[in-house]
Amino acid sequence: MQHKQCIHCSSNKPLSDYYRDSRKLDGYQNTCKVCISGKEKLAYKRKKEANKLRSRSMRNAQIKRHYNVSIEDIEILYKHQKGLCSICKAPIILYGGIEEKYKIACVDHNHDTGKVRGLLCNKCNRGLGFFNDNLEKLKEAVNYLENNDG
Repeated sequence: MQHKQCIHCSSNKPLSDYYRDSRKLDGYQNTCKVCISGKEKLAYKRKKEANKLRSRSMRNAQIKRHYNVSIEDIEILYKHQKGLCSICKAPIILYGGIEEKYKIACVDHNHDTGKVRGLLCNKCNRGLGFFNDNLEKLKEAVNYLENNDG
């Protein structure tokens, strides 16, 4: 059985521990499967961290532009709310990638004054939005639920 030395870990391993590569003289890659897997995991971890940093700076710009408050103000509000939605008390996060999209806190604000009221989960924020922040409609919805338990 033929062996080859990995250029990454310097181990002498059988060719079955290497991926095929028709561009190489011996037909196999110079880095073993184990080292390639480790490098891919490290690259994935670095990419994920970079995305979080990017998402924080993007979130900062979005919050400044839309609500005219700093990310620091939002972080203080988040700590004050103990990382929970102001309405249903579900856990929320301030930053995240696409996989955490629906867990990221929504900044609730008065559409007339622009003043920030609090941080909400996605469901509560959308619920208020569907009622157009109209107190009378919300009271009617509560009344409906109380009187129609099915």
